[in-house]
Amino acid sequence: MGTYNPDWKETRRSVLERDNFTCRFCGRGGRFSDYLLEVHHIIWRRHGGSDEPSNLMTICVECHDKLHYGKWKGRPRT
Repeated sequence: MGTYNPDWKETRRSVLERDNFTCRFCGRGGRFSDYLLEVHHIIWRRHGGSDEPSNLMTICVECHDKLHYGKWKGRPRT
């Protein structure tokens, strides 16, 4: 599904830096934290979303799972 983005590692790194290595939902993380963070597509790629940084946000594994399984009730922090 989808196409391979050869620049994904660089894009991912820049999004993590932009978001200060902090989950945009719960606030966990930080530059020197061991907390596992992922980069989430706001508009999913299968729904036409892109790998542009404006469509990406840093999110912890726990919140990412909740979001994808419909258990998250909040909104991302700004």
